[in-house]
Amino acid sequence: MYKILLLLSVVLLPAAGKAQEPPTTPIQAATPERYMVPDYASIKQMTEDKNSLFYYPNILAKYKNNDTTLSFREYRMLYYGYVFQNGYSRIPELTAEDDSIAAIFEKGMLSQEDLQNMVRFGKTYLEKYPFDLRRLNLVYVAASECGDEVTANTYLHKVRMLALTILTTGNGLKEDTPFYVISETDENALINILGYKPNGIQALTTTRYLTLEDNSDNVPGLYFDLKNVTAYSNN
Repeated sequence: MYKILLLLSVVLLPAAGKAQEPPTTPIQAATPERYMVPDYASIKQMTEDKNSLFYYPNILAKYKNNDTTLSFREYRMLYYGYVFQNGYSRIPELTAEDDSIAAIFEKGMLSQEDLQNMVRFGKTYLEKYPFDLRRLNLVYVAASECGDEVTANTYLHKVRMLALTILTTGNGLKEDTPFYVISETDENALINILGYKPNGIQALTTTRYLTLEDNSDNVPGLYFDLKNVTAYSNN
């Protein structure tokens, strides 16, 4: 629980001098009365309405153009509204970029060129799956390591806002307060972002429970909700 609150406090800090629009303070975000469980029916309606501020093609274009003025609420609409878009899958397919990135990692010691290629492959992958936390974080880390501060700051901002979107839906510590995600890959990505290591998966009635390796917070595992995504999407 401590790591979740700590990450929220980090996420709420301004990135690259840009002011954020968080809905609440970290402590408030972690209390049950403040959980922001996604209402998929409402999100679908608003993102499909051409007269809505949250009409999906418009906010997606802003996201892909790296617009840092996107609000927290727009990020919520982007992330959870993605389940209604063509190309969505709760289990992203392996791509040529995945193979290329894996081949780079196999080298062990990475050169400047390797890092630049990793950024390039990651960006290409994200054209297909724009909210994949693994690859967003990968682009941020690789860009930071090779000294591309502009790209690093851009992708760090996206990781922060998407992490905040998920972390404010619950605390992940109980089956009735899970983290709401739209893909299985985001489960492991969030666990890694929180500084933990996954150890196994147990599918429950309404959630998925991922056990963790031993950690200093004594958190045995985290709960994630994908069931509602399945009910509202065709994937």
